[in-house]
Amino acid sequence: MGTVSIDLQERQSVRVTVGDVLEIRLVEQFGGGYIWSRTGQLPPGISETGERREHQGDRVGAAAMKIFQFSCDAEFTAELQFSLARPWMPDQVEQIRTVSIVCVK
Repeated sequence: MGTVSIDLQERQSVRVTVGDVLEIRLVEQFGGGYIWSRTGQLPPGISETGERREHQGDRVGAAAMKIFQFSCDAEFTAELQFSLARPWMPDQVEQIRTVSIVCVK
């Protein structure tokens, strides 16, 4: 058991083990109003355990790293999708990122 962390740049794949914590890291320009959100339902075998934002500097409007944390509870194969949009304009998505996850024993 451990933590697997990926900086999600484009479509990526990751292999984890049951009991691992998976961190998905995405750069966002929080000052511009664009934030990352996970879309869709979580598949069986994975649960979201938290999210946080780490600011990348002390300037107002500086980039930040949005970190989603998941627990791999059982074997599964699935894709998670994340979208970058302004919360008040959810239909106008700026970017989409997808990660394919395989969780094994």
